[in-house]
Amino acid sequence: MTSSNSTRVRAPNQSAPPDSPIYDGNSLKPHGRVVFDSCGEPGKAPFIHRRNFFQLNTLNTRTLNPLSRKHELATSAFLHHNDIVCIQEHRQFHKESLKIETVNSYDLITASSTKNTVNAAVGGVGFLLSPRARKSLLSVDKISPRIIVIHISGNPKLSVISCYSPTNCSSETEKDNFYRSLSSTINKVPHHNMLAVCGDFNAKLDNMSRFSDHQETNDNGERLLDLCDEHKLVITNTRFQKGLSKLWTYEDPKKQRHQIDYILWRKKWINSVKNCQAYNSMQTVGSDHRIVSCFVQVSYRVNKIPVKDPLRSVDWQELNNKPLLRHHYTVEVRNRYDSLLENADLEADYECLMESIASSALEILPMKKKRRKENPYKDPNIDHHRHVLQQSALAHRTAPSFSTKEKLEEAKKQLDEAYTLTATKQFVEKQTSFLMRNPTQSIDIIAPGR
Repeated sequence: MTSSNSTRVRAPNQSAPPDSPIYDGNSLKPHGRVVFDSCGEPGKAPFIHRRNFFQLNTLNTRTLNPLSRKHELATSAFLHHNDIVCIQEHRQFHKESLKIETVNSYDLITASSTKNTVNAAVGGVGFLLSPRARKSLLSVDKISPRIIVIHISGNPKLSVISCYSPTNCSSETEKDNFYRSLSSTINKVPHHNMLAVCGDFNAKLDNMSRFSDHQETNDNGERLLDLCDEHKLVITNTRFQKGLSKLWTYEDPKKQRHQIDYILWRKKWINSVKNCQAYNSMQTVGSDHRIVSCFVQVSYRVNKIPVKDPLRSVDWQELNNKPLLRHHYTVEVRNRYDSLLENADLEADYECLMESIASSALEILPMKKKRRKENPYKDPNIDHHRHVLQQSALAHRTAPSFSTKEKLEEAKKQLDEAYTLTATKQFVEKQTSFLMRNPTQSIDIIAPGR
């Protein structure tokens, strides 16, 4: 029973069509929300949210030509909750530049592979998207047979690049063209976007300053590091300390294991990456590569920048060297302290003194001169032998032979000798300068073992 003075409002009709007056803004409680406004793209569900995890993966499938391979790929992705899988070397050749097909509720997007001299399909890149990721898909762009890009809606938007690098033994021209195209593609991604570059880079990185499975860095590894330095990218699967069983991504026919598949992440959003490692979850696909999975939860946290104390930049040593400056500084501190003390009580005496010292120092005393660290090994002899070594390495890489190998080893030896000679000269000069200033300590310096 409702009275004429009742304040209750009738609930909206749940079965009313979307074009009914309930949706025109006149209702106090409109039924649902038609447009997702959190990502700024009408009709697109936000894939990235600060409360939700998502998985970004990369896998070299070797081939997807048998239909069973595709179904196993989609089934494994469903069982392990893989949202986005970057695919390399699927070897799917089709007339269309891009092909989208549904496999077990997942969407497989492939850029056509190429044909070699014997008319066999080689290479090819693509993506496998979960239904959640497919709803948020904004665009797909094929850059080349080795590079493809997708853009996902969210806050921020996500741009993912799937790429397949030439092998380490490929020609220099082919590798230069690939990295030039990849660098150009990265430059086109807006700086505020969350960016991931995934793929088989055929690159080996040493374990000197990262958690890697190799002792040396090959040519593709050097190019990969240069790419990361240029575009401020972080290699996620060498960032976390893991055992060797969680690092390797490829097993060759000789049963030797290598780490050549990587996921690169834009440094601005690196706090969003919670974990990254290789898994055996795609064994049924029949590839000799393992999938690399990256677990992401968007984080808006910015690394704190410590506030620098300005008094640390003051050159206090000048007070000992310059009596006039010391006298002027003393008088200024006393005057400021007296003026502050007139309007303050006794409890603020210490604060007034410190304020007087700080303000007088910043106004009167000079700042410390920034000392530029010089490279101790900046020597023309070292530069000359380094240039010779670079030329020898290039000649051996272009046309390897026993003679070029001997010249390369000899150039390495001469560069080491140049470093030793320069270090010896610097040591002698340093000790001679010390003996000139401290003649009484000559015995200790000449015989440091005593």
